[in-house]
Amino acid sequence: MTLVAASAMQFFAWMKWPFVVVAIGSLITLFLMWKGEYFSEKDKEIDRVASCVLTLSNLVSCAMAAIFICYQLDEDGRKQKLYRTAHAADFVSQFTCLGIDKARFSVLFIGPEQRKVLVAPKLPEPILFGARSPEFLQALEVPKKFLVMECIFPSVDIEQWMQEISTNR
Repeated sequence: MTLVAASAMQFFAWMKWPFVVVAIGSLITLFLMWKGEYFSEKDKEIDRVASCVLTLSNLVSCAMAAIFICYQLDEDGRKQKLYRTAHAADFVSQFTCLGIDKARFSVLFIGPEQRKVLVAPKLPEPILFGARSPEFLQALEVPKKFLVMECIFPSVDIEQWMQEISTNR
C-alpha cells in the first residue's frame, strides 16, 4: 500500500511543471480573450462565454494543483505522508514481542521469516468525532533511524496453558 502511495506522490510531483505550463497558457489565453484578440467575428457569444469559463477553470485547477504539489509534496512532505501511510497500512499495533511496549510502539515485520521487526513510535490516534482536521496534511516528525530487532515471542508454559484451557470450559 505504501509503495502505491509513493508512486502516486512521485507522479504528482513530476506533474508540477506541466500544471504550471497549463496555468500560464490559460492565463495568456484569458488575457488575449480580454483584449479581444482571441475570438473571430463569427464566434457566437455563448461559445465565447463557454471558452472563457473553461479556460478560467483550467487556470484555477492547474494553479491550485501546482501550489499544492509545491507545498505538500516536496521531499519532506512526501516522507511525512509516506510515514503516515505506512503506519496506517503496513505497521501493526497488536503484536507480542518481548521487550517492545505495544502501547508506545508499532512494528513492521520484515524478512522472509517475519522474525525481524522495524520498530517505530506510534502516531497519535486520529480524532474521529472531534474537530475535523486534515491530519494527513499536518506536519509530522519522521524518525531519522528505525530500530530493527528480532521479535522474540514470549514462551508459554504448556502446563499453565492446559490448566487455563480446562478452567475456561
